[in-house]
Amino acid sequence: MVLSHRVCLFTLRRRRPPFDPEGILHDIRKGINHLHSLGLVHDDLGPWNVMVDEQGRAIIVDFDAAGNPGEPSRRSKPEHPDFRAFSNDEKKFGILQKWVRREIEKWPSNTYN
Repeated sequence: MVLSHRVCLFTLRRRRPPFDPEGILHDIRKGINHLHSLGLVHDDLGPWNVMVDEQGRAIIVDFDAAGNPGEPSRRSKPEHPDFRAFSNDEKKFGILQKWVRREIEKWPSNTYN
């Protein structure tokens, strides 16, 4: 399979070309809904895990942290256990919405706290 999506969302936003934030967010929302309908949590949603093609269509990538709800998260530590949950994706999507719409400028470093 050839991946036709050419640039990650993080790079696209930094370069500041014109793009359709609502179209990108719509595509991401559809991707999240599809994953959740399959019973999967992405668990690492962020601008570096969204690719955008020349037509401005977005696709979620990088599923190495994905898994079933209730399983230990990749970022889980013995002293601070953390588990995969649909709410993790929803929280990150909320932050992503603000970031794509430029309501916040920097991607927060503590998005899982």
